[in-house]
Amino acid sequence: MTNLEVIQTWMHRVWWQQEENAIEEMFFPDGTAHGLGEEMIGPEDFKVFHQHLLCHIDKVQVKVSKHFQEGSWSSVLCQLECIKRGDPSHKLKITGSIFLRIENDKIVEAYNHFDFIGLFEQLGVLSEGTFDKCLCGDKKLETQD
Repeated sequence: MTNLEVIQTWMHRVWWQQEENAIEEMFFPDGTAHGLGEEMIGPEDFKVFHQHLLCHIDKVQVKVSKHFQEGSWSSVLCQLECIKRGDPSHKLKITGSIFLRIENDKIVEAYNHFDFIGLFEQLGVLSEGTFDKCLCGDKKLETQD
């Protein structure tokens, strides 16, 4: 498979189909993922992140809008669209980028940058305008109940 095919297969199987076993199949045993909280090493660490995020969202589609490749390294710009778990009418959308190294059709390293503040604002976990409040130094970052 090409790197783009590996990435698209990962997005489809891991996020849309929620196949946890695809994480083990497509992520190196000692592979690393950065930018999703604490550094994750190996499929087991990534599975914990996967399970926690899926507690909040469902019907996850990640669409790659741009892809660049040089050797085993790829960079993708993407858009994540999903619904709030338990509320199919509550649609969510964020953007992100991933810089990753793929060898033998498996992810070895991934550097992730997604708008999780925007996602959690849309979910109601963070109050609207959290990012702006952080920029202005507002110490009153109350969450919505």
